[in-house]
Amino acid sequence: MKNNTQTELLHAERKAPQYISTVQPPLFRASTIIFQNTDALFNRHWSDPYDYSYGTHGTPTTFTLSDQIAQIEGGKYCLLAPSGLSAINLVNSCFLSHGDEVWVAD
Repeated sequence: MKNNTQTELLHAERKAPQYISTVQPPLFRASTIIFQNTDALFNRHWSDPYDYSYGTHGTPTTFTLSDQIAQIEGGKYCLLAPSGLSAINLVNSCFLSHGDEVWVAD
């Protein structure tokens, strides 16, 4: 029997780095990330657990949300897409090859 996740408290194992400690995660809205220097910018890597980068991917807010969704769903990771179209494209990019055909309802 599945737990009632409607009232489940979440305590994700991973914690997105932030500058202050709060009860609720802070809301970070970022269209631009400022790095300490160009070396810090160019030596970061997408496979880092918390690679801060841009908007809907790469802020403490989005990492905290994806960690909590993964915990609710019993997964290890969760990847957030910025839109429905982006989510569909992500799945298609994973499973389709050059020359494959996709039928889409009009």
